[in-house]
Amino acid sequence: MATFPVRNASCRQQQTAYESRWHIPLRVALVAAVKRAGRAKAIKFAIDVGSDLISGTATATVPAMLALTLGSAPSFALAQTDECPARPAFAAGDEAAQHAWKRVSDRERICVYSRQSPASSIHEVMAIAAISAAPGRVFEVISDYAHYPAFMPYVTASKVLKKEQGAQWVFQQLAFPFPLSDRYYTIRLDADTSLAPSNVYRVTWRLVKSGEPFQQGKGEPTLANIGFWDLRPLAGEDATQVTYFIHTDPGGALPAFAVNMANSVAVPLVIEKVRARVAASRADATGERH
Repeated sequence: MATFPVRNASCRQQQTAYESRWHIPLRVALVAAVKRAGRAKAIKFAIDVGSDLISGTATATVPAMLALTLGSAPSFALAQTDECPARPAFAAGDEAAQHAWKRVSDRERICVYSRQSPASSIHEVMAIAAISAAPGRVFEVISDYAHYPAFMPYVTASKVLKKEQGAQWVFQQLAFPFPLSDRYYTIRLDADTSLAPSNVYRVTWRLVKSGEPFQQGKGEPTLANIGFWDLRPLAGEDATQVTYFIHTDPGGALPAFAVNMANSVAVPLVIEKVRARVAASRADATGERH
């Protein structure tokens, strides 16, 4: 969940403004998305998200997150091609969402896209890739928060502060090379395993709100951090199509254009590290490690 440091400001004030800006338009988008999906599982998931938005118990997420979590993962099969399309094609037919994204990287069969955010000068970033393992195994790796320092870029400490009905509150400390200062945040992560029988898993996260478990770290607090993992099987293969979305404003003095460039490198690095971790865990499970 780590990316690159950005501007400096009041953490709580900017986070509150960020959430308020998204609250009403996303309630409208949520209703429209449910009508378009027209499936019981999509409606149930959307109602769960909508309840959090309306009650104020969760940070409102961006339209891209709504589109993907309602079952409209990009329709191209990464395992069958080494080329990334210029823009991801969403199965739900959301043309506005599709054309907003621009490809910024396509190395190592990791398709990375970014788009401008109406809430920030920091771009939203989405990576789509294939990992050679079943979705359940990939889910085990990305939800192993306590061991993030062993494989996630920049993460030097990761502590689970609380667990409750599929939600976990996790503190993470990030370390960056000089002259960049360190960052820290506490996020709430929600795992949706309701579609596990179909090998589909989702994890969403946001910064904690006032009154939730929180831990102070070293350096500067991250100002905004929301995102998700979407894991689903690739047809005919023991592999997973992974979609990773993040929009973060970690604070600091770097200009937005520098942060956007750095994120286009950091996001695929996260995928690469997860791939390596999954491969190692698979080798351990089968006794193939040497």
